[in-house]
Amino acid sequence: MAREQGFWQMEPEEAGLDFWVCMNCLKEVFWRKIPKPDCPDCHRPSTYEPFMLENIQEWGDEEIIAKARQAKSEAVAARLAP
Repeated sequence: MAREQGFWQMEPEEAGLDFWVCMNCLKEVFWRKIPKPDCPDCHRPSTYEPFMLENIQEWGDEEIIAKARQAKSEAVAARLAP
């Protein structure tokens, strides 16, 4: 049985640094949160670093850029939900 993923909520360190990227695999990105206890992709404890979407678009591949956009969309939708 798969365990449910928990998260630590993170506030932006500076304006726009809302995306947290796993620095081990560079494949997972989260909007204002980081998974605990480890990365769901590489399954290793990671150091997560904050980025702006523009930064991720500069160095990221299409997969992580799409994940970043999806993470933000889900967060906005969750805030708008009653």
